[in-house]
Amino acid sequence: MAKSKVATIESELTKKYGDIIVSAANLHELEGKLIPTTLGLDIALNGGIIEGSLNIIAGNSGSGKSTLCLEILSNALAMDKELFYMDLELRLKTSLIDCIEGLTKEKLNIIRPKTKIMAAEEALNICEQTLKDSPGCVLVMDSIASLFPEAAYAGEIGDSKQMGGVSRLMYEFCRRIAQVCAITKSTFIGITHVQSNLSGYGGPKAYGGNAIQYFASNILVCLSSPEYPKDSNPKKGRISEFRVTKATLGPPGSASIIIKYGSGCDKYRDLAENAELMGLIEKSGAWYRVNIGHKTFDEIKVQGMENLSEELRSNKELFNLMNKTVRELAFGKKK
Repeated sequence: MAKSKVATIESELTKKYGDIIVSAANLHELEGKLIPTTLGLDIALNGGIIEGSLNIIAGNSGSGKSTLCLEILSNALAMDKELFYMDLELRLKTSLIDCIEGLTKEKLNIIRPKTKIMAAEEALNICEQTLKDSPGCVLVMDSIASLFPEAAYAGEIGDSKQMGGVSRLMYEFCRRIAQVCAITKSTFIGITHVQSNLSGYGGPKAYGGNAIQYFASNILVCLSSPEYPKDSNPKKGRISEFRVTKATLGPPGSASIIIKYGSGCDKYRDLAENAELMGLIEKSGAWYRVNIGHKTFDEIKVQGMENLSEELRSNKELFNLMNKTVRELAFGKKK
Protein backbone atom coordinates (compact mmCIF):
# COMPACT_ATOMS: atom_id res chain seq x y z
CA MET A 1 0.00 0.00 0.00
CA ALA A 2 1.33 3.44 -0.89
CA LYS A 3 2.36 5.76 1.89
CA SER A 4 -0.12 8.45 2.89
CA LYS A 5 0.71 12.02 1.98
CA VAL A 6 1.24 12.91 5.65
CA ALA A 7 3.61 9.96 6.15
CA THR A 8 5.62 11.03 3.11
CA ILE A 9 5.88 14.63 4.32
CA GLU A 10 6.80 13.43 7.82
CA SER A 11 9.54 11.19 6.44
CA GLU A 12 11.01 14.00 4.33
CA LEU A 13 10.92 16.55 7.15
CA THR A 14 12.40 14.10 9.65
CA LYS A 15 15.36 13.45 7.36
CA LYS A 16 16.00 17.17 6.98
CA TYR A 17 15.06 18.62 10.39
CA GLY A 18 14.86 15.70 12.82
CA ASP A 19 11.86 14.36 14.73
CA ILE A 20 9.54 17.38 14.74
CA ILE A 21 6.05 16.00 13.99
CA VAL A 22 3.85 14.40 16.64
CA SER A 23 0.22 13.34 16.52
CA ALA A 24 -2.13 15.39 18.69
CA ALA A 25 -3.16 12.10 20.31
CA ASN A 26 0.33 11.90 21.87
CA LEU A 27 0.57 15.46 23.15
CA HIS A 28 0.04 14.30 26.73
CA GLU A 29 3.40 12.52 26.51
CA LEU A 30 5.10 15.87 25.99
CA GLU A 31 3.72 17.39 29.19
CA GLY A 32 6.13 17.83 32.08
CA LYS A 33 5.86 16.96 35.74
CA LEU A 34 4.32 19.42 38.17
CA ILE A 35 6.54 21.23 40.68
CA PRO A 36 4.55 22.10 43.82
CA THR A 37 4.52 25.64 45.25
CA THR A 38 2.32 25.82 48.35
CA LEU A 39 -0.99 23.96 48.66
CA GLY A 40 -3.14 27.08 48.36
CA LEU A 41 -1.19 28.40 45.38
CA ASP A 42 -1.20 24.99 43.72
CA ILE A 43 -4.99 25.10 43.87
CA ALA A 44 -4.96 28.64 42.41
CA LEU A 45 -2.59 27.41 39.66
CA ASN A 46 -4.67 24.28 39.00
CA GLY A 47 -1.87 21.94 40.01
CA GLY A 48 1.42 23.78 40.36
CA ILE A 49 4.24 24.87 38.06
CA ILE A 50 4.80 22.63 35.06
CA GLU A 51 8.46 21.82 34.44
CA GLY A 52 9.97 23.36 31.33
CA SER A 53 8.10 26.64 31.73
CA LEU A 54 8.74 30.36 32.32
CA ASN A 55 7.17 31.80 35.46
CA ILE A 56 7.02 35.26 37.02
CA ILE A 57 6.49 36.13 40.70
CA ALA A 58 5.91 39.84 41.29
CA GLY A 59 5.16 41.84 44.38
CA ASN A 60 5.91 44.77 46.61
CA SER A 61 8.90 44.88 48.94
CA GLY A 62 8.78 42.35 51.77
CA SER A 63 5.85 40.40 50.35
CA GLY A 64 7.61 37.02 50.57
CA LYS A 65 8.68 36.53 46.96
CA SER A 66 12.12 35.13 47.82
CA THR A 67 10.72 32.92 50.59
CA LEU A 68 8.13 31.49 48.20
CA CYS A 69 10.80 30.77 45.58
CA LEU A 70 12.96 28.97 48.15
CA GLU A 71 9.91 26.91 49.12
CA ILE A 72 9.44 25.96 45.46
CA LEU A 73 13.13 25.04 45.23
CA SER A 74 12.73 22.82 48.30
CA ASN A 75 9.86 21.01 46.56
CA ALA A 76 11.95 20.70 43.38
CA LEU A 77 14.82 19.23 45.41
CA ALA A 78 12.47 16.47 46.59
CA MET A 79 12.06 15.67 42.87
CA ASP A 80 15.87 15.35 42.53
CA LYS A 81 16.18 18.48 40.44
CA GLU A 82 19.31 20.63 40.26
CA LEU A 83 18.75 24.04 41.84
CA PHE A 84 20.13 27.47 40.91
CA TYR A 85 19.46 30.82 42.57
CA MET A 86 20.77 33.92 40.79
CA ASP A 87 21.16 36.47 43.58
CA LEU A 88 21.59 39.73 41.65
CA GLU A 89 20.39 41.82 44.58
CA LEU A 90 23.03 40.21 46.84
CA ARG A 91 20.50 39.97 49.67
CA LEU A 92 20.02 36.21 50.04
CA LYS A 93 21.00 35.18 53.57
CA THR A 94 21.88 31.74 54.88
CA SER A 95 19.43 32.33 57.74
CA LEU A 96 16.58 32.46 55.21
CA ILE A 97 17.74 29.26 53.49
CA ASP A 98 18.05 27.48 56.84
CA CYS A 99 14.43 28.19 57.78
CA ILE A 100 13.05 26.43 54.66
CA GLU A 101 12.14 22.86 55.57
CA GLY A 102 13.77 20.31 53.26
CA LEU A 103 16.20 22.75 51.61
CA THR A 104 19.91 22.25 52.25
CA LYS A 105 22.63 24.77 51.42
CA GLU A 106 24.79 22.04 49.89
CA LYS A 107 22.16 21.38 47.22
CA LEU A 108 21.51 25.02 46.33
CA ASN A 109 23.83 26.58 43.74
CA ILE A 110 24.10 30.36 44.10
CA ILE A 111 24.97 32.52 41.10
CA ARG A 112 26.07 36.01 42.13
CA PRO A 113 28.63 38.67 41.21
CA LYS A 114 31.79 38.41 43.35
CA THR A 115 34.59 40.68 42.12
CA LYS A 116 32.89 42.71 39.38
CA ILE A 117 29.49 44.13 38.54
CA MET A 118 27.30 41.76 36.56
CA ALA A 119 25.50 43.66 33.81
CA ALA A 120 22.07 42.60 32.58
CA GLU A 121 23.43 41.10 29.36
CA GLU A 122 25.88 38.88 31.24
CA ALA A 123 23.28 37.77 33.79
CA LEU A 124 20.78 36.79 31.08
CA ASN A 125 23.43 34.92 29.07
CA ILE A 126 24.44 32.99 32.21
CA CYS A 127 20.79 32.07 32.78
CA GLU A 128 20.35 30.86 29.22
CA GLN A 129 23.53 28.77 29.36
CA THR A 130 22.56 27.23 32.70
CA LEU A 131 19.09 26.29 31.44
CA LYS A 132 20.69 24.66 28.39
CA ASP A 133 23.49 22.81 30.18
CA SER A 134 21.45 21.57 33.17
CA PRO A 135 18.38 19.81 31.73
CA GLY A 136 15.52 19.56 34.20
CA CYS A 137 16.96 22.21 36.53
CA VAL A 138 15.02 24.98 38.29
CA LEU A 139 16.56 28.45 38.13
CA VAL A 140 15.36 31.46 40.12
CA MET A 141 16.44 34.98 39.11
CA ASP A 142 16.28 37.48 41.97
CA SER A 143 15.49 39.82 40.47
CA ILE A 144 14.52 41.03 37.01
CA ALA A 145 14.03 44.48 38.50
CA SER A 146 17.72 44.66 39.44
CA LEU A 147 18.96 44.07 35.86
CA PHE A 148 21.01 47.01 34.57
CA PRO A 149 22.24 47.16 30.94
CA GLU A 150 25.99 47.41 30.36
CA ALA A 151 25.70 50.68 28.40
CA ALA A 152 24.02 52.34 31.37
CA TYR A 153 27.11 51.72 33.52
CA ALA A 154 29.34 53.71 31.13
CA GLY A 155 28.56 57.21 32.38
CA GLU A 156 27.48 58.99 35.52
CA ILE A 157 24.11 58.51 37.15
CA GLY A 158 21.58 60.43 35.09
CA ASP A 159 23.69 60.45 31.90
CA SER A 160 22.01 57.46 30.27
CA LYS A 161 19.19 58.33 27.89
CA GLN A 162 18.44 54.70 27.11
CA MET A 163 14.77 53.96 27.68
CA GLY A 164 13.29 50.51 27.94
CA GLY A 165 16.69 48.78 27.88
CA VAL A 166 15.70 46.02 30.28
CA SER A 167 12.39 45.48 28.48
CA ARG A 168 14.17 44.94 25.16
CA LEU A 169 16.67 42.56 26.76
CA MET A 170 13.90 40.58 28.47
CA TYR A 171 12.03 40.30 25.18
CA GLU A 172 15.09 38.78 23.50
CA PHE A 173 15.82 36.59 26.52
CA CYS A 174 12.28 35.19 26.70
CA ARG A 175 12.26 34.43 22.99
CA ARG A 176 15.58 32.58 23.28
CA ILE A 177 14.76 30.45 26.32
CA ALA A 178 11.12 29.61 25.52
CA GLN A 179 12.08 26.64 23.37
CA VAL A 180 15.15 25.86 25.48
CA CYS A 181 13.02 25.36 28.60
CA ALA A 182 10.37 23.35 26.77
CA ILE A 183 12.93 20.97 25.26
CA THR A 184 15.29 20.58 28.25
CA LYS A 185 12.46 20.64 30.83
CA SER A 186 14.39 23.34 32.68
CA THR A 187 12.22 25.78 34.63
CA PHE A 188 12.79 29.52 34.96
CA ILE A 189 11.27 31.57 37.78
CA GLY A 190 11.82 35.31 37.63
CA ILE A 191 11.22 37.51 40.66
CA THR A 192 10.35 41.11 39.92
CA HIS A 193 8.82 44.19 41.48
CA VAL A 194 5.43 45.77 40.96
CA GLN A 195 5.45 49.27 39.52
CA SER A 196 2.69 51.84 39.27
CA ASN A 197 0.78 51.98 36.01
CA LEU A 198 0.96 55.66 35.02
CA SER A 199 -1.17 55.18 31.91
CA GLY A 200 -4.38 55.27 33.92
CA TYR A 201 -5.53 51.98 32.38
CA GLY A 202 -5.42 48.74 34.33
CA GLY A 203 -3.67 48.01 37.60
CA PRO A 204 -0.02 47.86 38.65
CA LYS A 205 2.39 46.13 36.29
CA ALA A 206 5.33 43.77 36.80
CA TYR A 207 8.67 45.42 36.02
CA GLY A 208 10.47 43.89 33.03
CA GLY A 209 8.34 44.79 30.04
CA ASN A 210 5.41 43.21 28.25
CA ALA A 211 7.38 40.24 26.88
CA ILE A 212 7.17 38.33 30.15
CA GLN A 213 3.37 38.56 30.04
CA TYR A 214 3.30 36.74 26.71
CA PHE A 215 6.00 34.13 27.32
CA ALA A 216 5.28 33.31 30.98
CA SER A 217 3.14 30.25 31.69
CA ASN A 218 2.26 31.50 35.16
CA ILE A 219 2.27 35.01 36.63
CA LEU A 220 1.77 35.44 40.38
CA VAL A 221 1.30 38.92 41.82
CA CYS A 222 1.27 39.91 45.50
CA LEU A 223 -0.06 43.39 46.30
CA SER A 224 -0.94 42.92 49.98
CA SER A 225 1.25 41.48 52.73
CA PRO A 226 0.18 42.71 56.19
CA GLU A 227 1.90 41.49 59.33
CA TYR A 228 0.00 39.34 61.83
CA PRO A 229 -1.34 39.27 64.46
CA LYS A 230 -2.89 42.58 63.47
CA ASP A 231 -3.54 44.15 66.86
CA SER A 232 -0.75 42.83 69.07
CA ASN A 233 3.02 42.42 69.29
CA PRO A 234 5.36 40.76 68.67
CA LYS A 235 4.44 40.12 65.04
CA LYS A 236 4.68 36.44 64.05
CA GLY A 237 4.87 36.86 60.28
CA ARG A 238 3.01 38.03 57.20
CA ILE A 239 -0.11 36.99 55.34
CA SER A 240 0.71 37.51 51.67
CA GLU A 241 -2.26 37.60 49.33
CA PHE A 242 -1.22 36.31 45.90
CA ARG A 243 -3.33 36.67 42.79
CA VAL A 244 -2.59 34.42 39.83
CA THR A 245 -3.05 36.67 36.80
CA LYS A 246 -2.06 33.97 34.32
CA ALA A 247 -2.11 30.18 34.65
CA THR A 248 -1.26 27.59 32.02
CA LEU A 249 -3.26 24.68 33.49
CA GLY A 250 -6.64 26.30 33.95
CA PRO A 251 -8.50 29.40 35.14
CA PRO A 252 -6.35 31.50 37.48
CA GLY A 253 -7.29 31.91 41.13
CA SER A 254 -5.91 33.48 44.28
CA ALA A 255 -4.48 32.29 47.56
CA SER A 256 -2.93 33.56 50.75
CA ILE A 257 0.46 32.43 52.01
CA ILE A 258 1.23 32.63 55.71
CA ILE A 259 4.93 33.34 56.14
CA LYS A 260 6.24 32.84 59.65
CA TYR A 261 9.34 34.74 60.65
CA GLY A 262 12.14 32.23 61.11
CA SER A 263 10.34 29.27 59.53
CA GLY A 264 9.22 30.30 56.03
CA CYS A 265 5.89 29.35 54.45
CA ASP A 266 3.55 27.73 56.99
CA LYS A 267 2.43 24.67 55.04
CA TYR A 268 0.68 23.23 58.10
CA ARG A 269 -1.74 26.12 58.53
CA ASP A 270 -2.11 26.26 54.75
CA LEU A 271 -3.25 22.64 54.80
CA ALA A 272 -5.52 23.16 57.79
CA GLU A 273 -7.34 26.10 56.18
CA ASN A 274 -7.81 24.36 52.83
CA ALA A 275 -8.92 21.13 54.52
CA GLU A 276 -11.54 23.10 56.44
CA LEU A 277 -12.83 24.63 53.19
CA MET A 278 -13.22 21.12 51.76
CA GLY A 279 -15.07 19.77 54.79
CA LEU A 280 -12.23 17.55 56.01
CA ILE A 281 -12.07 19.59 59.20
CA GLU A 282 -15.19 20.70 61.04
CA LYS A 283 -15.32 23.88 63.09
CA SER A 284 -17.55 24.45 66.08
CA GLY A 285 -16.87 27.73 67.82
CA ALA A 286 -13.15 27.76 68.50
CA TRP A 287 -12.84 23.96 68.27
CA TYR A 288 -11.69 22.01 65.22
CA ARG A 289 -12.38 18.32 64.64
CA VAL A 290 -10.77 16.14 61.97
CA ASN A 291 -13.33 14.58 59.61
CA ILE A 292 -11.20 12.67 57.13
CA GLY A 293 -12.89 9.29 57.34
CA HIS A 294 -10.18 7.63 59.47
CA LYS A 295 -11.27 6.02 62.74
CA THR A 296 -8.12 7.12 64.61
CA PHE A 297 -7.64 10.62 63.23
CA ASP A 298 -11.34 11.51 63.39
CA GLU A 299 -11.04 11.47 67.18
CA ILE A 300 -8.66 14.46 67.08
CA LYS A 301 -10.22 17.66 68.41
CA VAL A 302 -8.21 20.80 69.20
CA GLN A 303 -8.96 24.39 70.12
CA GLY A 304 -7.81 27.16 67.79
CA MET A 305 -6.25 27.18 64.32
CA GLU A 306 -2.72 27.52 65.73
CA ASN A 307 -3.13 24.32 67.76
CA LEU A 308 -4.58 22.53 64.75
CA SER A 309 -1.54 23.58 62.70
CA GLU A 310 0.77 22.29 65.41
CA GLU A 311 -1.13 18.99 65.45
CA LEU A 312 -0.46 18.59 61.73
CA ARG A 313 3.18 19.54 62.24
CA SER A 314 3.74 16.93 64.95
CA ASN A 315 1.63 14.18 63.37
CA LYS A 316 3.33 13.44 60.04
CA GLU A 317 1.01 10.53 59.23
CA LEU A 318 -2.04 12.78 59.58
CA PHE A 319 -0.35 15.55 57.59
CA ASN A 320 0.52 13.22 54.70
CA LEU A 321 -2.96 11.69 54.58
CA MET A 322 -4.68 15.08 54.81
CA ASN A 323 -2.41 16.59 52.15
CA LYS A 324 -2.99 13.65 49.80
CA THR A 325 -6.76 13.80 50.31
CA VAL A 326 -6.99 17.57 49.71
CA ARG A 327 -4.92 17.29 46.53
CA GLU A 328 -7.02 14.41 45.23
CA LEU A 329 -10.20 16.40 45.85
CA ALA A 330 -8.71 19.48 44.17
CA PHE A 331 -6.93 17.90 41.19
CA GLY A 332 -7.93 14.25 40.93
CA LYS A 333 -5.77 11.27 41.81
CA LYS A 334 -3.17 11.93 39.08
CA LYS A 335 -1.81 15.01 40.92
